Amino acid sequence: MLGHVVEYYDFAVYALLAPVLAQVFFPSDNELNSLLATLGVFGVAYFVRPLGGLLFGHLGDRIGRRNTLLAVILMMAGATTAMGLLPTYNQGGLVAPILLIVCRSLQGLSAGGEYGGSASFVAEHAPPGRRGFFTSWLHGSTGIGLTLGALTALVLSAVVSQDALESWAWRLPFLLALPLGLVGLYLRLRLDDTPAFEAAKKAGTIPKLPLVEAVRLHWRAILTIAGMVLLLTVSLYVSFTYVTTYLKTFLDVPLSRSLPAGIAGMLTFFVLAPVFGALSDRVGRKPVLAGAAVGHIIGIYPAFLLLQNRSFVAILFAYLILGTLYAGYVGPFTAAVTERFPANVRAASLGIGYQLPVCVFGGLSPLILTYLTDATGVILMPAYYVIGAAVISLLVTLLMTETAGKNAVELDAVVGTAHADRLGSEQGADENDEHRAHQIR
Repeated sequence: MLGHVVEYYDFAVYALLAPVLAQVFFPSDNELNSLLATLGVFGVAYFVRPLGGLLFGHLGDRIGRRNTLLAVILMMAGATTAMGLLPTYNQGGLVAPILLIVCRSLQGLSAGGEYGGSASFVAEHAPPGRRGFFTSWLHGSTGIGLTLGALTALVLSAVVSQDALESWAWRLPFLLALPLGLVGLYLRLRLDDTPAFEAAKKAGTIPKLPLVEAVRLHWRAILTIAGMVLLLTVSLYVSFTYVTTYLKTFLDVPLSRSLPAGIAGMLTFFVLAPVFGALSDRVGRKPVLAGAAVGHIIGIYPAFLLLQNRSFVAILFAYLILGTLYAGYVGPFTAAVTERFPANVRAASLGIGYQLPVCVFGGLSPLILTYLTDATGVILMPAYYVIGAAVISLLVTLLMTETAGKNAVELDAVVGTAHADRLGSEQGADENDEHRAHQIR
């Protein structure tokens, strides 16, 4: 959980302070152009995330979940702390935004490796009948990371002037990532690797190239979770990172009004995610996921209509709706996707299927929506964007097979038997070919 907290604290601080960072690293007479440049750098980390998923997914299946998670949290905390030490544009010229891009890239690389390792780790330790509940805390804890980021931005905007914020105070939130990362590192050093990984290692079933094996044998499942991730990532980044920028840029709502409401929404999905995860243990993953996708299709438009009111109460109710909708989908999500792969390629498979959609539809969402809303004048554009993602993820969810209630051994046995049959038939065909060749000779 702490790894997710550090990851989303980092990303929330950057997104929420985007208007300030725009003046620090991309000063311009046109504030919108400065903001677009800053959001573009925000998206850079997401282009790197698939590389992190590939690299650390491979390592997670080769050297273990624990060792990979140690490297990930060190890189994540170090890159964010370094951002707090960067020179501004006025101090370093073009060097400043270049170093910002480097730090964001390292953040993206580490974030890309976080999910596959941590999801595999928790799913493989959890009892089969409660896997939905246990794994729901991973994505639920993103609410804590986002809340810490929002609280930090709120306190800064309340206690320091705009000039001080742009001069030196913007550095403080990034420097706070260091103690968070050290606590996470200490806890991960005390963990043992999972029984499933140790069993696969002992049995000698870990492939030399887990990524190749994952794509060769599990490409359908990888495509399935990619379709499921679409709503997960669009809902998160539109609802809990972009909305604050949207309110300030297009509706002229100050941070002092939007951030407290946003914090309430983040805490809502942190509290409710385990509830929906536990519900999926009882009724299955598909009904809960499909219900949450339908909830997005029906509820996201009214939530954005409430934002147009601009009052604190209306914005608060909108965020509570967004938090509940997201919790419904994220609660059973990690259990549903980890149960689709055997232990020997689980981290690699998740690294591919999860990070590619996040790269395209997560990091670029703020930039795309800021541009589209400004260019078209359609103030409810973010709502249509989320609805489109929800429709696609709903269709994918309805087509997937149910896996709730099966333990890791049963899942691995089912997958392993299917692959053994496939390889056996291929081997049998090869033997028949050799027999016919012998007869001809």
